[in-house]
Amino acid sequence: FFFQAEDGIRDFCLSRGLGDVYKRQFIYLDLDQGTAQSQIPGILNDKSNKLDIWITAIVITWLENKQKESKDTWQLINKKAKQWLAKQSIDINSLQQPALTLLNCQQK
Repeated sequence: FFFQAEDGIRDFCLSRGLGDVYKRQFIYLDLDQGTAQSQIPGILNDKSNKLDIWITAIVITWLENKQKESKDTWQLINKKAKQWLAKQSIDINSLQQPALTLLNCQQK
């Protein structure tokens, strides 16, 4: 599997994280977008791009916990996503437990 923007390759622009590309992945991840948005961790309240950060954390957590067998297909993008989170002054470890809780509650 590959995650790709549904409109194909994009022009060069700075990414806002996996959330920028994956906002439509709620369907693929079998998540309710409203539920995911209502469970944005409080530590993100002061971030203007908190939804992008939260979606990025959800996708990282999903990849690392639900797609371990395909790691060779996603490890580079996972690394870049974590680097993007670090540039946002976000420690992925602080978001993975809330994301895992959301995924376990929502995953069918």
